[in-house]
Amino acid sequence: MNSKIEWLIGIALAQLVLIAGVLFFESSSTDEKSAFSGLEEARVHAMEVSDLDTSIRIERGETQWSVGGLLADATKIKDLLDKIITLDGSWPVASSASSAERFEVSNETYQRKLSFFDSEGEILESFLLGTSPSYQKVHARQAGSDEVFSVGLSNYEFGLKKDDWLDKSLLKVGGGITSVQVLSRKDSDQEQKSLVEQDGVWEIEGQLADQAAAKSYVDRFGNLRVLGVAEELGENVSDIKILVDDKELTFGLSVIFDDEGEIEDYVIRSSEVEGSFRLASYVAEQILLTDTDLLPEDLDPEEEI
Repeated sequence: MNSKIEWLIGIALAQLVLIAGVLFFESSSTDEKSAFSGLEEARVHAMEVSDLDTSIRIERGETQWSVGGLLADATKIKDLLDKIITLDGSWPVASSASSAERFEVSNETYQRKLSFFDSEGEILESFLLGTSPSYQKVHARQAGSDEVFSVGLSNYEFGLKKDDWLDKSLLKVGGGITSVQVLSRKDSDQEQKSLVEQDGVWEIEGQLADQAAAKSYVDRFGNLRVLGVAEELGENVSDIKILVDDKELTFGLSVIFDDEGEIEDYVIRSSEVEGSFRLASYVAEQILLTDTDLLPEDLDPEEEI
């Protein structure tokens, strides 16, 4: 009887030792998880994204990121760098030259190449992205290594156009807008007047404006977002002058017509930012409101303001 009890106790102890061993192994494996990338965000001062035909470079200045001389989307760049830094590189899925070819991460077949540079222009790290084994996963290989990993990225995140990295809010008006004046508008023979704030109240040439409509109109400039860079300027239809904290800004709005004379695209320019940018049609139409759109509904539209 005693021997049977001792035998059962021995089995129980063995099971406890086995469980403890498994838990220790799992804990050790987690603690020793290898990072795919050795990048440090603070050291990255430029990033180059390329495929086999083209490339684009995003650079960090003293206070902001830029792409092609225009303001880049700093939030997107930071999020991607954070994502890269935390990628798991513990278990490669392959390590042969033929696998690199098959997964399109060889030096001759890659879909994306990401290169990161320090403040001196020296390369910090470079790796290649290829095929996708599953949703939001991509095969990746560090330059100079044979090991191929499946990591949580996608080629789509690393676009090759300026628009892919552009800060779409680069034209938004910051600060307190105190006056908006449409200087010209080709589709209206009405003399355009100024929308002015006086002691927190919006007026048009001394006439009380619809306060909700006026505020909504002014807010559009503070929340202005573009679609991307415009390749052509188009035909000017309106110029708008805005006073912000005693500083004068000017916007120019143009349209591009298709072969049938229909509006194909809107283009906007700013006195503060070099270049021309595509604007969504619904945003352009909101900006092109007339004075009468901002007056109270009970005011006779024929009444002289």
